[in-house]
Amino acid sequence: MSWGEAKATTDGPSGEETVLLQKQEGDAVAPERTAKFKGAKSIASGLGLRFSGYARIFTLYRAMADGNFYQDSDNINNSKGLTLPVNLSLDDGSTQPLLMLRIEGNPTAKTSFQIEASLNNYLLGNHTGIPDETDQGRWANIFAGFWLKGATVTDYGRFELTAGAGSIWEKMSPMTLWNFQYRDDMFERYPWDPAGLNWRRYEWYYNTGDIPRDQRWGNRGMQGFVLNATDLPLGLEAKLLYGKTRDSGGDQNWSNGIPQSMLGARVSRQFGRLNVGGNYYNSFGFDETQSITRDNYSTIYGSLLSDEDAAKTFTIENYNRNAQTVITGDASLNTNFARFYGEFGAGSYLSRTYYDWTMFEGAEDGQVFDGFKRQWSPLAYMEAAIKKPLLRGRWKVAGYAIGQHAVNNQSTFLNSSIEEVLKGANTSNYEGEAKWNNIFYDGMITEIGQLTNNRWGAEMTHKREHGKLIVEASWAMNQEVVNHGTTERKEDMLNGIFGKSYTAPDQSNILESSGNYYLDGTRNVISFSHIVNQYQRSRFSYNQRFNGPNQRLLYDYRRTWQNVAILDTVVDYRKSFNTLELSLKYKVNFLGRGLIITGFGRANSVGDRLSPIPSFNAQGDHTFLTQWYEELMLFYNIHRKVTLIGLVATEQVRGNNERTEQWDPDTDAPAVDANGKPILVDGGKAIKQNGLGLGIGLDYDFANNACLDVRYRWYKHEDKHFTNDKFQGQEVTCELKIFF
Repeated sequence: MSWGEAKATTDGPSGEETVLLQKQEGDAVAPERTAKFKGAKSIASGLGLRFSGYARIFTLYRAMADGNFYQDSDNINNSKGLTLPVNLSLDDGSTQPLLMLRIEGNPTAKTSFQIEASLNNYLLGNHTGIPDETDQGRWANIFAGFWLKGATVTDYGRFELTAGAGSIWEKMSPMTLWNFQYRDDMFERYPWDPAGLNWRRYEWYYNTGDIPRDQRWGNRGMQGFVLNATDLPLGLEAKLLYGKTRDSGGDQNWSNGIPQSMLGARVSRQFGRLNVGGNYYNSFGFDETQSITRDNYSTIYGSLLSDEDAAKTFTIENYNRNAQTVITGDASLNTNFARFYGEFGAGSYLSRTYYDWTMFEGAEDGQVFDGFKRQWSPLAYMEAAIKKPLLRGRWKVAGYAIGQHAVNNQSTFLNSSIEEVLKGANTSNYEGEAKWNNIFYDGMITEIGQLTNNRWGAEMTHKREHGKLIVEASWAMNQEVVNHGTTERKEDMLNGIFGKSYTAPDQSNILESSGNYYLDGTRNVISFSHIVNQYQRSRFSYNQRFNGPNQRLLYDYRRTWQNVAILDTVVDYRKSFNTLELSLKYKVNFLGRGLIITGFGRANSVGDRLSPIPSFNAQGDHTFLTQWYEELMLFYNIHRKVTLIGLVATEQVRGNNERTEQWDPDTDAPAVDANGKPILVDGGKAIKQNGLGLGIGLDYDFANNACLDVRYRWYKHEDKHFTNDKFQGQEVTCELKIFF
């Protein structure tokens, strides 16, 4: 994840290779199509009006093998999603537009406006927009975004104001407002794929190691106001943002009742090749899902709210306040030899529920606390990228440390520390909000370049070219700052980490503390992403956790995560994580046409002690889990307008039989106690998973700005020990996309 460019033109795991699209497909790869991509069609040149957009039809057919799919009865959310034996659907359920129209104009030399409208079809939906089984049929959704831009030039600088709704795409710094770019394989088609020949898409991937994307990528979507100021006195530049982001209510604030707002600011200055900046970000507001008022106080605490208590700052309004705040300074230095970047500061999370059970965990249950105290944690990131060949290759090294109290859902680092953080709300709604908390990854295994809080780590990437063979190897090592899985405290809120969360057969262990319910459980957990067939898995359900046969799955956008509990009774260590990646790319002419062959492999492991390399044995004394992923792809340009694609991908995940949750051979079910908590049993076996994906595809560019893309994939997943965790199926997708 390279953040060293002063103008923030790179933001991906491949260093300077990840460039936003205006410097990618439109300029560097296919300059003859720049005008097409930028939509520079003038329909009223006198008024400076322009329009652009695309229309896409994406169809999906899926057939799951008999008895080899996730049954609805095993899904506690009762959400069908696409987990059906047979599906024939329009669109893929990821709420990406099927039609997008943008109109832009410049009424005067100093003003401009932009309007976007999109049309989308929900696969299975009701009036709430949540994918679910419904008798209302399928429906289309029209979403319009409208914002205005105005600019003026004065003696004190140039000022540009953008105001509106929809999605205004902005970024400040990685720790304040930024978006991490996951690695995706090149087999799938993406809604953000640009115009231009498909073969150039694969050539771009070969040359840079990245996927061409539109200008949104790396930025965060928001609505509200953005003021950019340049050419200020003393050479300063400034940015001020106010409004809402997706995780602070976004455009759904009217329906979800979360009064949240966002305020961001950045000031920077260029000193030759050195750029220095200061950043402030605060997502703040109140939590309507847990309001404390005179009316419900007696219900929660069993007593009336006295006038004396009502005067205290923590009651009524302030008692419901929460905030995510980050303050940092950053600097980037770009020399002929290397690029250096660093960001340092502090972050915090503030809410009533979080500090009731962390700061006051020794208090008696039901005790009311008369105030907050905001706790801060430091955060730091440093990176050096060597531009010129050193030891016959290019290098990048990075290190970071992010404390447990630093939370910012709109930054590049994810949350693996505070479970209750839920897009502006908390998860103390025992049966309601918790299942939607898909932005918490306790014990998270990260990708190269990916950051999370409550973690410190280091990583290194080396890239070298051997003729037409490009080799890139990456290494990462990181460790928790604090292990929350100790047995002395009230553990996981809602018991949501390891499984069935909403009700327990024995209610005697549910504790009440300041109106919140806790279930004794474990926070000593590992969260890993299923890499093979990740896009296909993500369509089994949408943006929820507690899914799958054993309620261990978390579905996020185009990804699926799984939680595995560690069963140690003595937790006197911090979990440590290791990752190795190897990428091979080769380009050659075969029968007079271009052929690109790529290979990619990743090894992950989690243990109880710091190690420089991943463990290769899940049953080792200091290992909890190992994961291996291998991928081979071929791209053959059989004709100027036709490309064939092939894919083989495998994955293996192994848990430690003596230290992670088990399958009980006597009951033929997960080994748990009366309250659903995983336990060790005689003869129990940990997860032993194998995944396989085989695919073939064809891209046909029947015009410079239109293409037809067909994909077929066969896939299989099986856990040798957790025998109910299996699926097998095949699917065909077809996308027709036309740019205008």
